[in-house]
Amino acid sequence: MKKLLFISNSPNDYQYDFYKELSNYYRVEWFMYEKFISKNNYKWKSKNNKIKISYLEKTNLFNYLNQLNPDIIIIGYIKLFDYIKVLKSNILKKKKIFFHKESPNEDDIIIKKILRIVYLKFLFFFASGIFCIGNKALNYYQKYHKNCFNIPYSLKPYKIKKRKIKKVNFIFVGQLINRKSILEIIKAFKTLIKKFPNCNLSIIGTGPLINLCIEQAKKFNQIKIYNFKNQNFIKKKLLTSDVFLQPSKYDGWSVSTMQGMNAGLAIIG
Repeated sequence: MKKLLFISNSPNDYQYDFYKELSNYYRVEWFMYEKFISKNNYKWKSKNNKIKISYLEKTNLFNYLNQLNPDIIIIGYIKLFDYIKVLKSNILKKKKIFFHKESPNEDDIIIKKILRIVYLKFLFFFASGIFCIGNKALNYYQKYHKNCFNIPYSLKPYKIKKRKIKKVNFIFVGQLINRKSILEIIKAFKTLIKKFPNCNLSIIGTGPLINLCIEQAKKFNQIKIYNFKNQNFIKKKLLTSDVFLQPSKYDGWSVSTMQGMNAGLAIIG
């Protein structure tokens, strides 16, 4: 069986489902940056014995590549110096290298735009192709590579049961970052419960603003912050919620919003 190596910075259930399917045809190994995971409070365990997960903290990437000798390398995220290690180990082996990318956030500063263009041209020059997550990503990366493939995230339909609404349960799922307007959500909810105290807010996610979110929510029993959780937990919370909150300043294709719709929730964006 041919060997496939996926390199990324963090766990992602949607990507995991994709590589779980590929594990029927390849021996799949997933290489993650452990510092990024521990820094953002992620907890992740492999749910499929077919996929072996390794971490940069415990493994030298260059030695790991030479030992595994993968037939295909797919990169979701990689540091520049580590990418050079991948290229170095691949000089004589000529293995196929692909990227698995979402649409990037656009920069307003011209110098940053120029640097991004130069960097991406370098990255993709050695690649065999790019797996693009959604049409927006496809349209963006086609400027850099002729072999781009649209592989959007997908969701399985939930079984929705009707229930009596005693309390209105709001829910947010996503990164705790400024772009997602998470602090504005908490501020607005604290105003809401002054008039309608019979409401709850569940926040599922982690990120740079997690400590500030905890600080702002600590005096309010109606606000629960659950940190990073797997899809089974998220599904259960969605199916017991009423309103999904996603007031992002901008997004590519918001998977979590699709999940809220899938669960039959009202959406506020």
